[in-house]
Amino acid sequence: MEAPVRRADLATALMAAAIAACARASNAPPPPPVVVPPPAASGSASHDSSDVVSLYERACDGGSAVGCNNLGLVLLEGRHGKGRDPARAASLFQRACDMNLATGCGNLGFIEHQGSGVPRNDAKAVGLLTRACDAGLLEMCYWLGDVFFGGEQEDLPHAYEVFDAACQKGHTRSCASEGIMIQLGKGVAKDGGRAAVLLEKACGADVAFACSSLGTLFLDGDGVRVDAERARADYEKGCTDEYPRGCYAYAVACASGKLGDDYVARAEPLLRRACKGGHADSCALLAQWLEKKEQQ
Repeated sequence: MEAPVRRADLATALMAAAIAACARASNAPPPPPVVVPPPAASGSASHDSSDVVSLYERACDGGSAVGCNNLGLVLLEGRHGKGRDPARAASLFQRACDMNLATGCGNLGFIEHQGSGVPRNDAKAVGLLTRACDAGLLEMCYWLGDVFFGGEQEDLPHAYEVFDAACQKGHTRSCASEGIMIQLGKGVAKDGGRAAVLLEKACGADVAFACSSLGTLFLDGDGVRVDAERARADYEKGCTDEYPRGCYAYAVACASGKLGDDYVARAEPLLRRACKGGHADSCALLAQWLEKKEQQ
């Protein structure tokens, strides 16, 4: 008599085989996420009164850097009855920056780096984000590090230096990125144990991509002892609607069987969640999964 299939069903086993070629890359810790919080405000822009926009316009026209910056935020986010207008927001951030408001410089650098409504220009973003970072805006230090972490302006030692400085001042997302650089050995010596300390700190502050990367450390035993139970818990925290790539990494780990046979069947719903969140590779692997099931 043939030996029983150990997986929940043949489709599940086929799914694990189909993604085996992708598992190594997908389990690698990701770079800082694309999904980000809105740029930093220099004052309160959360009023609900109908005259908010006109007041900011009046302030900006009168020479208020804060007024220009916060009007830019309103237009960037499409609040107070205004549609999103990233191009005009960029011009307002530029006016605020020209009036020496560091937040305006940082917000402009952020959207130049992201290509949010303006052509991406990392060379320009470096100067703007540096001004904001030097003024003590730690979130902008994080994005400055992100510019140096990859792309045309890649400078890994500088990225590590920026992340480390911001982390030491308490910016947990910077701690997460620093941990990932150490985990990967990019711009600094590879050290899984040291990376785990930084990633644990960030994961404890609910930084999803830190939790996902921490799960990979404990799954693979990279500088730490292998701990599947711990890896499962970290992957759970790393899978959020704001960070669908974390759900993808969790799905790959489940399908690999390293988290235990009971978790293999969770790969499909995790891929559905990640695909719904806009993660393209998850959609591709989900299609493979469904195709294999049809062929049974």
